[in-house]
Amino acid sequence: NKKEVRQAMSKAINRQTIIDNVYAGEALLTGPVPPGYGDWFIKPEELAAGPFKQDVAAAKQLLATAGFPNGFDITLHTISQPADHVQTAEIIKEQLKAINVNVTVVPEELASIAKRVGDGTFDFLKTGRGMRPDITGFINDFGRPDAGSAKFWFPGWKNAELSDLFEKLAVNLDNATRHTQARRIQDIVLDEAPHIYLVQDFKFQAVRNYVKNHYVSFTTFNVPLREDWLDK
Repeated sequence: NKKEVRQAMSKAINRQTIIDNVYAGEALLTGPVPPGYGDWFIKPEELAAGPFKQDVAAAKQLLATAGFPNGFDITLHTISQPADHVQTAEIIKEQLKAINVNVTVVPEELASIAKRVGDGTFDFLKTGRGMRPDITGFINDFGRPDAGSAKFWFPGWKNAELSDLFEKLAVNLDNATRHTQARRIQDIVLDEAPHIYLVQDFKFQAVRNYVKNHYVSFTTFNVPLREDWLDK
């Protein structure tokens, strides 16, 4: 329930280290809306120069302002498989040591993590978000923090401006103003940091050279199969 603590934890993380060491460079920085989702996402280079720029000194000052000059202990639950979740969690653990936030990483199978997400039985949890058909699906948790599981995730956080914008966005049919509303919501989320966003890894598929029209969907769904054909 303290913005400065959330901001400090985000500022202490070097996300490029995750990209380089977990994904061998095959990933991008991501905010609430992932890269590749039309023209709704915030560009990775903008994130790198702005809200995702690592600043350990500023993080320490934020913790002190929030009343935690000596840091604190916290447990980070994470999905055990695939392994990139645990590897990322371990990097976060090491980087948060710099601001005296002592992290215990607890890997758990997906079913256990899913239950934690649904019940809100965690203080800190590493997970991922799948495809959403509309922009509102990537930010509904923040727009309606009292609905569904979100009421367990954010018991000490709300933002009236964001909630009002979300309700307008949900019924707005004008594409240009929807983009403006969605961008403002993302900016609020990145500043308030109810979630600490990290990276989006690239997706790869190998096909034989006689498979034509194939492409990789960022959703990880096999939608190209509708158009693939075999030249053989």
